[in-house]
Parts: sequence; C-alpha cells; structure tokens
Amino acid sequence: MLIDMPNTPKNLEVLDNLNSVMRKMHQACEKTGRDYKTVDLLAVTKYAKDSDVKTLLENNAIKFIGESRLQDSLDKWKDGRLAPLRKNATMHFIGHIQSNKIKKICDLFDWIDSVDNIRTAEQIDRHSYSLGKKTPIMLQINLTGSSVQSGTTLKEVSNLLKEAKKFQNMEPRGYMAIAPILKNPEELRPVFKEVKKIFDKDFPQEQNCREKKNYLSLGMSEDFHIAVEEGSNLPRIGSLIFQ
Repeated sequence: MLIDMPNTPKNLEVLDNLNSVMRKMHQACEKTGRDYKTVDLLAVTKYAKDSDVKTLLENNAIKFIGESRLQDSLDKWKDGRLAPLRKNATMHFIGHIQSNKIKKICDLFDWIDSVDNIRTAEQIDRHSYSLGKKTPIMLQINLTGSSVQSGTTLKEVSNLLKEAKKFQNMEPRGYMAIAPILKNPEELRPVFKEVKKIFDKDFPQEQNCREKKNYLSLGMSEDFHIAVEEGSNLPRIGSLIFQ
C-alpha cells in the first residue's frame, strides 16, 4: 500500500523513499503473479534518524522494525525518543546474538530472527518462560560461506528446526538468510530458489497451526526485488528508505 505524504519537507523524503520501495515490491509481485498483500516489509532502522522513523510510525507507514544492536535499541526504544512509539511496531532482532544479552533481547523484542544454534534456542526458551511470553523466532542461514558471518548452513537448518520445535516457550516461524553482496544481484536467483525450496518443505503452510504467519526473510536493499520474485515475504530494507 502506498502512503499519502504530508506536504511538509521534513516528511516528504523518507515517505517518498518508502513509496519507491513499495512500488518495486509490488512490481516484483506482479511479475510473478503473487498477491503483494502477502509480502511484508521489515524496515531496518539501525542507521536511521529517529525523526525519520518517527515520521513513518506516526503515519502508520511501517509495521515491522528490524534492529541488530541491543544497546542502540535500548537507547532508542526503551529510554529514548522512540520509546513512546514502541507499541506502534512489531520489533525484530536481526543481529548476532550474544548469550549474556539474550534476556534483554527477549524483553525488548517481539521476534528474534537470527537464531543459529540450539544453545541459543534453549536460552531464549528459558528467558521467555521467565518473562511469561512465547517468543516467535526465525532460524538464520548463512549463504555467504564466510566463517565470520553468523548462521547455520542450508544442509543443517532443517535439523536445527526439528530441535527448536521441542521447546515450549518459543515458536519457530521461518528462516532468515544472509546472502553475499554481488555486483550482479541476478546471480543470487539460484541461491534464493534453493532456500525457498527448503522453506516450503519445512513450512508447507502459509500459517502455522495457531494461524500465525510463517516468514521467509530474504533480500536487502541491493537485491530485495529479486528475493521477492523468488518467494521472500519479509525483505529487510534499510538504506533505500533511510538515505
């Protein structure tokens, strides 16, 4: 859905950027015969100005927020200028998970999208229980092959999912994959297709048994249109919106 833009200079640019992204998402859906309403956008706000995020939330332009650094998130969303708007968005943690910070991550965030090992899953389950909540999670897949990049492998992710499903206080709801940055994003199509194939096998229904939506989070600012064409329903976009 495109956003009506208030006719003020401070609001115009970020809303215009978002509309540009939304148009490209719609075009990607039309190209492949998908219903664009089935694709959600995760706005990555790590480097965004608080004023820009505030503008989007106050105009109901975004629903899903992605943050990757806990302390920055606490400074903004718990104690800072954005704290009054915290309830206006569903917040996803998409960064590397340090074990000594899991309780605070569980407390601040609605989703944790970057789970890549069973020990982390166990700690999320335990802290979620202590907080009286059931935390939706996604399992992170590393498509770059880099040892410094977090994430499990395509080969191992289905086994990790089976183990994660055994916990009672968290709920696996999909996969988030980190792809390499290539000069020609078209080269990512075979990789995205492979991830989609595994996602469809492991999450055969659009919703789980509790009628909650399952997500395949593929694509960022450089390649999101290709990811959407190949089946992503939660691309993560930051720099194109918050330029």
